[in-house]
Amino acid sequence: MEQQREYWIDLAKALLIICVVLGHACPSGWEHQTIYAFHMPAFFILSGHLYKAHSWKQTARSLFIPILFFGIINLIYSHALNIGTNGLSLQAIGAYLGKSWQPFFVANHGAYHTPFTGQWFLIVLFLCRCLMGDLKMFDWTTKWRWQIMVVCILFTWLQPMIWEAYAAIQDWHLAKVIVCWPFLIIGTYIKEFKEKMLSLKAYQLLILLAAGLFLTIQNKAVDIYESSYGASPLLMYLNATLITLLICNGLSRLEKRLSLLYSPAEILSRGTLVILGCHSIIISLTTILLNHIGMGSSRLNYIPATLATIIITYPIIIFLLDKAPVLAGKRKVKRELKNKKGLLAKR
Repeated sequence: MEQQREYWIDLAKALLIICVVLGHACPSGWEHQTIYAFHMPAFFILSGHLYKAHSWKQTARSLFIPILFFGIINLIYSHALNIGTNGLSLQAIGAYLGKSWQPFFVANHGAYHTPFTGQWFLIVLFLCRCLMGDLKMFDWTTKWRWQIMVVCILFTWLQPMIWEAYAAIQDWHLAKVIVCWPFLIIGTYIKEFKEKMLSLKAYQLLILLAAGLFLTIQNKAVDIYESSYGASPLLMYLNATLITLLICNGLSRLEKRLSLLYSPAEILSRGTLVILGCHSIIISLTTILLNHIGMGSSRLNYIPATLATIIITYPIIIFLLDKAPVLAGKRKVKRELKNKKGLLAKR
């Protein structure tokens, strides 16, 4: 019997990918600080909640084919802008492409050309999944989850004090696995103790909200990509977990009342890789357009940029899920979409 879909997860993923676009379109301000306090950690936590061991080859196909596809599109776009500024030069093209492979191994380096914003997340997620059991040689790690989580959190907290040399490698994806793996483990515990974790009362949710706002202000700016964990990595882990629990509890409680959002939320949820791969281009084009019509100085430009991203990518997601699901990181989606349409028609 097919397991009933948990639409609160789709709602949460849709909300988080919108937050990702908002965060990337809004380079500063309180909105940026608030979103960055939880949006990527929450994605890792949900990935842990949804985790089921697969072959590492299957995971690699699901993540790296979209990375390569959207990476090429973004590189063509960014180099086209570069040509418009500096002219066409085969030497410049060669140098540009020569600096585009390093982001597969390291993030946050000014000398490299990252194909698209958010690529680091997918690569780190792949490495974490391999360590959680997609590589069978690491399936033993599930028995040592909390020990691994504690060690990783303590290392992230203490390494600046005990190992200065770590600064030279902290931007490498392998190093970021240490930072991000605990979030996936937290997600597995939320799934394991779902009845308790997702049945918080209203006053408890208010406490989580107040605590999240307080810790966000207290911990200041967080940006995992930039290897910046705020005033304290301990506060980062605590705050991101509390806000994720708040989001998951809130959406699971409101799931039935948000039934009209099921279909669009499911599309956005399935298409997070597509949005991640396209949003940088759409934000850039929206910014160019706003500058052209004299609205480029508005501090709220991240709102139209985000709306444009969701509106433009939505039909692209539907098309790819139907015609080329592998580019969206999915498999056998056609049958699922047909079943979904049938269920919606019955409703």
